[in-house]
Amino acid sequence: QRIADAITQTIEQRKRLLVHAVCGAGKTPMLFPGIERALCSNKRVLITTPRADVVRELTGHLKRAFQQADIVSLFGGSPDRLKLGEITISTTHQLVHYRTCFDVVFIDEVDAFPYQADRTLHRYVRQAMSPDAALILLSATPSVRNRLLPTVRLMRRYHGFPLPVPLLRVP
Repeated sequence: QRIADAITQTIEQRKRLLVHAVCGAGKTPMLFPGIERALCSNKRVLITTPRADVVRELTGHLKRAFQQADIVSLFGGSPDRLKLGEITISTTHQLVHYRTCFDVVFIDEVDAFPYQADRTLHRYVRQAMSPDAALILLSATPSVRNRLLPTVRLMRRYHGFPLPVPLLRVP
């Protein structure tokens, strides 16, 4: 709830936020209250990620959670090519086609390949954002640069158990 509230506040204030949460912590449902608030304010929402498989997975989650919203899913070969929805879920590569469209931008797996190392993809995201867009970065492994942003952390998975720590066993 703490992270969902921080995301909602960031959207309302049109600021920047890093959500640093371990894999499997349930980051996607934490976005829902902020997305709901954005939709109620007639803001266009973008969720972008470097990988098409993540776009497909997120599309299913969002379509179940926001059944009344117009949701567009963009990846290489998708039937929604060049469309714009109330919620757009896209690979970062597909953003080459969009200019100042989105009021709320979530970048999932912000430190993953190829986004992390490709400045062109960063430019596509910036170009797709409206001038006063809120930007929320999601990462399990944030870079030093991204850690300079205001940050909320969740170092436990949804079930509350600590992450397993591997042990090295030498025979």
